[in-house]
Amino acid sequence: MEKINTKILYVIVFVLFTLFTILIIDISRAESTGFQNYSKALAEYKLQNYEAAQELFSKVPVFSSVKSAAMFREARCYTLLKDNENAKKKYKKIFLFHPRSSIAVLSLYNMGVLNFEEQNLTAEKYFKKIVKKYPSSQYAEPSQYYLAQINLLKTAEASEKKQEKLTQEAIQKLYSYLTESPSGKFAPSAIDTLVQLGAVNTAYDNLIIAKSYYELGDYQKSKIYMDKTKREENWDSWAKLAIKLNDKTHAKQYIEEGLNKSSETVENEELYKIVDIYLTFFPSKKDGLNRLNGLFKNKKIKCSDYILYLDCNTKSGNSKTACYKTLYEQYPNGQFAADALANVFLDKYLNKQYSDVDRFGKIHMKKFPDAKSAPMISYFMGKMSDKTKHHEAANAYFKHTLAKYPDSYYAYRAYLSLNKDLQLFDESTLDAVKVVFPYKKSMEKNLVIKLALLGDYDLVEEICKSDGFVQSWIAYKKGQYTRSCILAREAMDKLPVKPEFDDLRWRLVYPIHYWDTITKYRYTNNPVLLLSILKEESHFNPKAESHAGAKGLMQMMPATERELIASYNIQKIKNPTVNDIKLGSIYFANLLYQLDNKALFALAAYNGGIGSVKSWQKSLKFNNIDEFVEQIPYQETNNYVKKIIRTYWMYTNIYN
Repeated sequence: MEKINTKILYVIVFVLFTLFTILIIDISRAESTGFQNYSKALAEYKLQNYEAAQELFSKVPVFSSVKSAAMFREARCYTLLKDNENAKKKYKKIFLFHPRSSIAVLSLYNMGVLNFEEQNLTAEKYFKKIVKKYPSSQYAEPSQYYLAQINLLKTAEASEKKQEKLTQEAIQKLYSYLTESPSGKFAPSAIDTLVQLGAVNTAYDNLIIAKSYYELGDYQKSKIYMDKTKREENWDSWAKLAIKLNDKTHAKQYIEEGLNKSSETVENEELYKIVDIYLTFFPSKKDGLNRLNGLFKNKKIKCSDYILYLDCNTKSGNSKTACYKTLYEQYPNGQFAADALANVFLDKYLNKQYSDVDRFGKIHMKKFPDAKSAPMISYFMGKMSDKTKHHEAANAYFKHTLAKYPDSYYAYRAYLSLNKDLQLFDESTLDAVKVVFPYKKSMEKNLVIKLALLGDYDLVEEICKSDGFVQSWIAYKKGQYTRSCILAREAMDKLPVKPEFDDLRWRLVYPIHYWDTITKYRYTNNPVLLLSILKEESHFNPKAESHAGAKGLMQMMPATERELIASYNIQKIKNPTVNDIKLGSIYFANLLYQLDNKALFALAAYNGGIGSVKSWQKSLKFNNIDEFVEQIPYQETNNYVKKIIRTYWMYTNIYN
């Protein structure tokens, strides 16, 4: 009996093992078949052959990892074929069987919209579920709008008491939507509904609608509602609207009154923007600052430190340093304290007052480790240590700069100091790999990554609207290279800790375009440096044009181009991008030749003019290129040199 039981057990184990093996094989086949059918279906979908597309999407196997996406596409096909019932069935299956899929909330939303369009009140439960289960999703606020409209539909058959309650709830939801999404898709409709309900009564109600029209760009309508608000309480909104209406006289009046009486109610960043605009109303920034200093001579207002900071920037020499010292002493914990202390530190360094340099530098590093000026402090602490023969400390500071601020201009300078190489790398080639989808984790499981590989860019874009890197990648795939760069840069700037250089997201911030043309027309230039200039000058937009009139990929002034063509007898060809790169390369090579082949001098000349650079070489007191760069009088040129070198440094790290 015991032997029989053992045999039965072996048979059961064998059968289970066989079934498991078959299941694994089926899943493997399902993945391959699923990808093939999805790809074919997507091709039909793009050709608007929705019946054929629906049939192919339906053939994606149950075990395929893209099944939920295929079902979603099926639902879309049914909707486009005016078959809402089958569309709703598909959406329902998605959030029933794939609740954790990134498409679940989108399916819930579409299900709600379809039911709402049919005036089917079951739409309410779908929108409520989104608000409750996915409150931070991009569909939560639109769901509030729909819930408000559903409330109003329900009033038709409700009692008088219930009608009042439903209406008040609808009004509350509409105002919530406008507050969170003032320029949203449903903002105009929400405003119209509130007006029809007679629900725009208080000054605050009018302010919400005025702000919404402002964000929508309808400034005349915004003014109608803004006039019904209290100016002293919302002076910043009044001022911004007056500026948009080109009413500078009133804008100036509102700003001065607001700064004097109620600047505490406005966020710092908004205040700074308003002050910047105010200063444009005067012949010069200095005139505007004098006006503000006169108005608030004996009174501290919320942005007093910003006004003093701007005033310091207009000064020079000892007056500038004294101003920054005052700023730091008066506002040691203010938003501009780090920059003020950094300027005092740099002045002490340039004047070789190394005991003060050490003291101020250590205070800054301890107090402001994440400030924009922190990389400069760390690097020059290394330079100071080197000058005072503390070489171990110098190397420690340089290594700290590289480790803590790896994507900065000063990281590159620290690298050169550690390697005792005062010239740029002579990189003639890059590993010019293409930009790929920015995430590589969970490659076998992540639905978004698989949809990206399948080329379903529209669905990826819809699912990942809040991910700047994915949006950047979508723009890249659509050939919108300038937009792609900007989106990626903004997304990277939001990260509190920057990723390693091999992270795929960096490629979106620093993509490689026109490489063959750059290397062909490099002449005596470093091609990676040319790529860096091109990237920062135009963000790869061949139609870019500056306010000053500079044009093209390399942002050359037309007069400079004509001069180069005449001087070097250059024959232009039909391809404008090639002409831009060729002329820009010749121009930069010429600057290098005239400036002893010093790239940082040439970069300064590319932006500020060679005459300016030669003048600065004579007037500025400097012992090395670092000291020269920090003292460049034109802030734009100062920033430009650092920006180009930073970009050069990033390219060499990301692609090598």
